[in-house]
Amino acid sequence: MIQVLLIEANVEQADRMQDAFKSIDAPNNLTAVPDCEDALDLLRMNAQFSEALRPDVVVLDLNILSTGRTEVLEELKSHEALRAIPVVVLTRPERTADMKKAYDLDATHFVTMPDQPDGYQQVAKIVTDVVNYARLNNRPTTL
Repeated sequence: MIQVLLIEANVEQADRMQDAFKSIDAPNNLTAVPDCEDALDLLRMNAQFSEALRPDVVVLDLNILSTGRTEVLEELKSHEALRAIPVVVLTRPERTADMKKAYDLDATHFVTMPDQPDGYQQVAKIVTDVVNYARLNNRPTTL
């Protein structure tokens, strides 16, 4: 079972990701949060997330409108217990400054945001592959 944390403000896109994981038969528990503040609360297991499972992978949409889009990456990479969690970044090609910062912060993989609903299946496969690769290489994705 893969624990996925999706940081996505667009409910329709979050639903498409959930459907994509179901369509590829990837056993997962996808938790979608709309902003970086909720994501950081979940990662720190604060407040309403105190019972949450730590994610195996974070899928971060850099197109979210909240400030601190890369703050989640900064937190993950600066916190010893969270550093091993892979981060798949969803972005648009024109977001080069955010992409560079995310790359500098050791994002695991970049994926262009799908334009069509069926493109989400490919994203789900990539996310699954990232977690499987980490597990095969004995990199714990959860502690």
